[in-house]
Amino acid sequence: MRHESIWAGALEKVRAAAAGPRNGSEIAYEAAKLHGEDYHEDLLGGTPEVSALDKSLALTLFPNHHAKRKVGKCMSLRDLAGVVSGKTAPEKGNLPMLKLATFGDVQTPQGSYRHDGNMRHVTGIEADYDGESLTMAEGAERLKEAGIAALLYSSASHTPERPRWRVLCPLSSAVQAYERKALVASLNGALGGVLAPESFTASQAYYYGQVARKHPVETMLVDGQALDRVRGLPSVYPFANDSTSGQGLGKGRTGKPLELIASALMTIPNDGPADYKGTLERYGLAMHEEGQGAPEYFEVFRQWCEQHPNYNLRMCKSVWPRHRGKGTPDAIAGWSIVKDAIAHGWEMPPPSDEDLGFEDEDDDDFDDIIGKSAPAKAESAGRLTFLSPAECVSAPARSYLIKGMIAERDVACVFGAPGAGKSLLTPFLGYAVAQGREAFGMRTKPGSVFYVAAEDEHGMRGRVRALQQAHGDAPDFRLVGGVSNLLAADSPDLKELVAAVKTQRPKLIVIDTLAMAFPGLEENSADAMGRVVAVARALTKWGAAVILVHHDTKAEGGTPRGHSLLNGALDVAIHVKRDDSGIIRGKLTKNRNGTCERDIAFRIAIEDGGADEHGDPITLPRCEELNASEAPATVKLTAAERAVLDVIHIAGGEVTEADLRKLCIDGRKVSSSDNPDSRRRVTDRALKGLVQKSAVIFQDGLYCIFDDQCDDFDDLVSDNPDSVRTNPGLSEIAKRRNPDGLGHTSLDVSESPDDAEGVL
Repeated sequence: MRHESIWAGALEKVRAAAAGPRNGSEIAYEAAKLHGEDYHEDLLGGTPEVSALDKSLALTLFPNHHAKRKVGKCMSLRDLAGVVSGKTAPEKGNLPMLKLATFGDVQTPQGSYRHDGNMRHVTGIEADYDGESLTMAEGAERLKEAGIAALLYSSASHTPERPRWRVLCPLSSAVQAYERKALVASLNGALGGVLAPESFTASQAYYYGQVARKHPVETMLVDGQALDRVRGLPSVYPFANDSTSGQGLGKGRTGKPLELIASALMTIPNDGPADYKGTLERYGLAMHEEGQGAPEYFEVFRQWCEQHPNYNLRMCKSVWPRHRGKGTPDAIAGWSIVKDAIAHGWEMPPPSDEDLGFEDEDDDDFDDIIGKSAPAKAESAGRLTFLSPAECVSAPARSYLIKGMIAERDVACVFGAPGAGKSLLTPFLGYAVAQGREAFGMRTKPGSVFYVAAEDEHGMRGRVRALQQAHGDAPDFRLVGGVSNLLAADSPDLKELVAAVKTQRPKLIVIDTLAMAFPGLEENSADAMGRVVAVARALTKWGAAVILVHHDTKAEGGTPRGHSLLNGALDVAIHVKRDDSGIIRGKLTKNRNGTCERDIAFRIAIEDGGADEHGDPITLPRCEELNASEAPATVKLTAAERAVLDVIHIAGGEVTEADLRKLCIDGRKVSSSDNPDSRRRVTDRALKGLVQKSAVIFQDGLYCIFDDQCDDFDDLVSDNPDSVRTNPGLSEIAKRRNPDGLGHTSLDVSESPDDAEGVL
């Protein structure tokens, strides 16, 4: 037996005994806490120094292909290499099988635990190569160049002359079964598209060990990153009816449309190779075999030949075979073109599940939502799960999107009064996810974001510009426009959005706002609000979390507006409002992923948006998070203090002490007492309290406060300057600070960020 390791770029042979089990590879599944701790560390965003080859993975072993028994294990790929090398059996059918995944307790009618419906979580990707041409060392070298950590081992039928092997790659965190296919496609792309199509089958497991009188088992370790951490890998999927099953790309017909083969051929350079005629003969033969001599295939071939500087139609015709090919699996045909095109950067488009020959993901949950009538079918078995306490302990934790607050597939709601700042907080969170940047001290897992601007697409473009100026570009952030109705049963907007989500698989979807995206919604109706929840849950099907932006109730309950069914269905709820200290805060009223005591505090920062057609400055608002030192603790105001604060607001945010006392005492808003002295004493106590609580500032004979005068930035940049609202109650000092009456401070007024706090 031989064990090899690619480490720091060198191949070194190591005795199989040295790669034997370490730290107890026979750890019982019930005691697999080591995996849980390692996995939890990753969920917390930690970056342990341990190599991906030494990361503890949960996996399942089956004694044979019948899989009527299963054993859960927890070990690293380095430990697993020793297990693979140490197992022997007289025949292949007596060898055990392994799977880098966890399974439940649901059996098929034949008693097998190994089926797609029983798969819980995927902790790594395993795949098979049986093309008998690419050596295991060559495969390892390709993985090393891509930076992917892996364990490779030879299969029972492997020989040096006819190589066959398996590859196992760890993941940084466990994923759902539906996410596995895309990861296999990435691995296939790194290896040049050589993997056997059965590698894409979700619950496919593989034999491991030594068969008596067969070639000794060889193992190789490749150091690198977990597969899901490697960026920029091409995705290579198999095609239906792939006659090259087990051979990889390079032989036989594809049976695919001419458009796809033409796309691949045109990717291959034809700018003057030394063996011009030999190249023409190769691709002429391949195109002829693929299209069985059809004239349209010759026309594509001729167009490709035309790229050559010495193009000659007569030579092009001379290499075109005169007879139809036999269509044998090993003939030079479309797969030869596809293989060469991939080597030049071409990517095969992902096929549908039906094209792959797999059972399609159950889309019946969309039938009622998008108004599609589906034929009745028998209820599928295996949808229920039954976990023992030990399996609950060892099962992977939920994969976070924003650590401690939002997990994958969550439905959340950010709600608040008009102008509260909710439509500033949500794009800030989405932008952080798109960049993989911390938000309010919470780590984020990078991924693409769909921000559905149903209410104010124009204004949201300005907010995105502000975020780009402050934090740099975020190519994975997508502002989705054109959505106006997700409520109708036959909504084309919903159908198009669902199709985009299924194809592009964003990690976060924001719908801003619920009222505009679901026009005519009877919010107090359980049925109507149930549809909103159904749409949101349906959009999470492919792993995305969904955030709904909504209004709050007038009552002091801290719940989203409308039927209580919405709040009950949420995983996370964030109530946005300005607290009594003038800081905007997002209060977690519900959080299934952590504490509700987290302080989400921010203020409004202003970015320069240039000038409009009249030369007036354009201001772009954005959320600017505050740390603990910048955001004072939440303070409570008395009724009298709130009344005085309202008077200062009405006066324009600044008022002299004499005017304020007159307004408070004469207006009887602070105190309704008939005694003027009593009203004066109440006013004095309220003013003293406001100053002590830093709700107002007294300086130069003025009581000052900055506040908002706009509703969710409707008029941030008005196309008609004559339509800009002004506040007639502003004092002259306040007008200098808030020249447009909206709380928008021109950039040339002051460089202090505090001058921007009034924008909301």
